[in-house]
Amino acid sequence: MSLTNIAGISGILVGKQTKTGVGKNGEYVSVELVLRTDENSEHRVKMFSNKLTKDGNVSKLYESTMTVANEYKSADVVGLENADKVHINQGEISVNRYISKAGELVEQTQISTKFCNRHESGEFNSRAEFSLVGVVDSVAQKMNDEDEIELLKIKLNVPKGYNKQIEQVEVVIREKSAFDYIMESFQKWEVVKVGGQIINKVETKQEKTEQVGFGTMPELKTSTVRVRELLATGGHVLEGMNEQQFYTQEEIQEGIKLLNQKIVELKSKPSTTPQLGFGTQSAPSRQLNSDIPF
Repeated sequence: MSLTNIAGISGILVGKQTKTGVGKNGEYVSVELVLRTDENSEHRVKMFSNKLTKDGNVSKLYESTMTVANEYKSADVVGLENADKVHINQGEISVNRYISKAGELVEQTQISTKFCNRHESGEFNSRAEFSLVGVVDSVAQKMNDEDEIELLKIKLNVPKGYNKQIEQVEVVIREKSAFDYIMESFQKWEVVKVGGQIINKVETKQEKTEQVGFGTMPELKTSTVRVRELLATGGHVLEGMNEQQFYTQEEIQEGIKLLNQKIVELKSKPSTTPQLGFGTQSAPSRQLNSDIPF
């Protein structure tokens, strides 16, 4: 089967950063796009290409990335009304890991893409969606103050599609009606497909504080928090999978071992500067089955 790791983002280009340089494979260009999908949600998408292919010709990917760098108009330069609306349909979800100043490992979802295109005409609909096929590593419960399940966190081993590498991605389930199905069906080593919304937003919360003085005047404290998660709204077990169609358990275990080695090496280094990101792939909404169990 074809491995599925798809993210689709359509939004207004509100920021863009371009970097060119020379690496071990020669000249390169990298572009980071910031796409706004609603008033409180923005997603970062990374693009990268070496200039030359292995046979020494200028890469078509490099040319298309340079077009984005030189021609796409962002709101921070031309204003929101004149900014380009951008579709990303062929991106990939991964995890950016770095060591905080406090010495702790931080893991954040990031998205990269090779291609994107400008919205030309017709109705424009913002979106931030994903579709993933992976092997269940674990399912964890988060309880609320009433000792009820608030959400489930599913850790998936997602094949990268090359060199038998594995990415471990966390998916969140908040739909209570799905809890029983997931706890019963999403057992370790099951191959599953999930899809939903890429969440990267700022939420404002108000809390009542202890009142001083007299009367009933409420004292409210306002705070903001950034929410980053892959919120699954549907999914199911892929029945009848075999080792010819997917990675074997041994290959997945070896991929996890290599990933853990990289994390150990990262922890042994000084704190690093976070590289935040968000990217995409082909229309996830068309990738998900309509008859999924939850």
